[in-house]
Amino acid sequence: MAGRIARTQTALRVADFLATREGKTHLSQYGWVPGMPIVMTRATESADDAMGMVSIHGRAALVAMLDPLTSELRILHITTPQPALKKVRVSPAGRTMGTCSSSLPRC
Repeated sequence: MAGRIARTQTALRVADFLATREGKTHLSQYGWVPGMPIVMTRATESADDAMGMVSIHGRAALVAMLDPLTSELRILHITTPQPALKKVRVSPAGRTMGTCSSSLPRC
């Protein structure tokens, strides 16, 4: 069912954001293109599970979540491996998406 998304609070916030010209312009400055997959997650979801959902698409994707403390929408751009990117150590087991988004350089 292409184009169908779950109607979670996160999905609604993402849809509202992408419905604006400003939102599209802002995300396009960070590599977003129309049709790019968006994985909805919770800050408490394991990073392994969320990245597993991203890997299903086989291309760059966005991961969206709401900050549990501020209800702020957080969007991460996950790219495919590229030679220009620096390799980093594997994230520790048990890491959540919330801890990834609050410490982006280490995740």
